[in-house]
Amino acid sequence: MTELMASEEQNKQTSNTKLLYLYDSYNFEAESKLLGSGTDAKGSFLVLEETIFYPQGGGQPSDVGTIEIDCQILTVYFVSFNNGLVQHYVKENLDSFKCGSSCRMIIDKERRLKNAISHTGGHLLAAIVEKLAPELIGIKGHHFPEGSYVEFKGKLTSLNANELTEKVVQLANENMKENRMVTAREVDSFELKNMRNIELQLQEGKKARVVQIEGYDPVPCGGTHLKNLGEIKNFNIRKIQFPKENTKIGYACS
Repeated sequence: MTELMASEEQNKQTSNTKLLYLYDSYNFEAESKLLGSGTDAKGSFLVLEETIFYPQGGGQPSDVGTIEIDCQILTVYFVSFNNGLVQHYVKENLDSFKCGSSCRMIIDKERRLKNAISHTGGHLLAAIVEKLAPELIGIKGHHFPEGSYVEFKGKLTSLNANELTEKVVQLANENMKENRMVTAREVDSFELKNMRNIELQLQEGKKARVVQIEGYDPVPCGGTHLKNLGEIKNFNIRKIQFPKENTKIGYACS
């Protein structure tokens, strides 16, 4: 069970943690306010008014870094999302901090960019594969830098595995050299409904964030991404597998 200690101000709020990383993947330092703290099975955590820390999910690992409050630096080793609130898990004792205190967030820049490269590489892989082999539809991505893969619904039939590997790597490297742009924006339910191979349903009045690589279809995603493909220097296919009725393609990029 989660135990959360919050200020009266937070108890009156109905809004979720503001997710600053959605607007700028390159924002590595920012200010915020402490709304509460708590403990659960994972350990002690802080809840902030807004955050640049990406919480683990969507096939991407969380950010790590530090939060400074009242001249004390806390080490953030894991971040999760719980009912609209981002929970920043820290190693230190939290008893002395007051809700409403100002704080400074600093994320691990190298880890953020490494994760963004891997996640963007996964989107590039999915986009190219769906173009070369239209019988495949991307349904799942694991974008951790170690063991990255994208799983597709359907069996590969238009090409054999070797042919697909060669063509995907060739096209990916061409797109990288072209410095194709990667953009994110919000769409409403009408626009989302008209996108190819998208099954996500939105509540009335809600919007979804989509990420789009120049020249390819947009895809719903809440992860951190690069500004352009030129920031990926190496891209390779590790292996292709065929679990049940699907096709699973492992990749590596840096």
